[in-house]
Amino acid sequence: MAKIKSGILSKVQGKVAGVVGATWKGQNYLRELVKPGNPNTPAQQLQRGKMSVAVKASRTFLAPVLTRFVSKFVKNMSAYNWFVKQNIGTAASPSTDIRDLMLSFGSVTPPIVIGADMDNDLGAINFRNLVAPAVPSGHTCHFIGGVCMKNASKSGYMVSPALTAGAVAPQAVPVALENGEVYLVSGFFADVTDFGLASEKVWAISNTSTDVFTAA
Repeated sequence: MAKIKSGILSKVQGKVAGVVGATWKGQNYLRELVKPGNPNTPAQQLQRGKMSVAVKASRTFLAPVLTRFVSKFVKNMSAYNWFVKQNIGTAASPSTDIRDLMLSFGSVTPPIVIGADMDNDLGAINFRNLVAPAVPSGHTCHFIGGVCMKNASKSGYMVSPALTAGAVAPQAVPVALENGEVYLVSGFFADVTDFGLASEKVWAISNTSTDVFTAA
């Protein structure tokens, strides 16, 4: 039952016939009562599956990568929501696999090429052919790498120490490797001051460079 507390122009709470009363930012309003449908079609089930995989993938990267390096550059949504939106597979895809492993966007020069190979001894995937950009004096440049199986069952990340501008030694991302499985690999650079301290500040990040790697 709806309640009208002080006359017809006052706050309305609840349903009145085909409308619902509510308040938003101090303003009273009425809206049409709409009953949501949930036919649970195959397309809807597939999309829910994609969402579930993207959410699962986010658990590895949320605090150490997205919150730490990316969140301040995302507008009108959280870094978590941005990640899930970016990594949901395309609607035409017949599977729930994530599309890419997009971790960042920005103005710093991105990694030119990410070449990936396995390191069975370390249980890692190596990132090769990286070229670090120059950053302002007093700042440091860091490479952040991520690896994730397309179904998000296994994933890992790394954050490098300070890098000198130019060619970078291979960077290893620890992850459980399974022969024949497809891994999405990605990485970006970050321009940082006071790295690792309470006063750490991320000034800029690059777009993500991505690759696909099949463990053999």
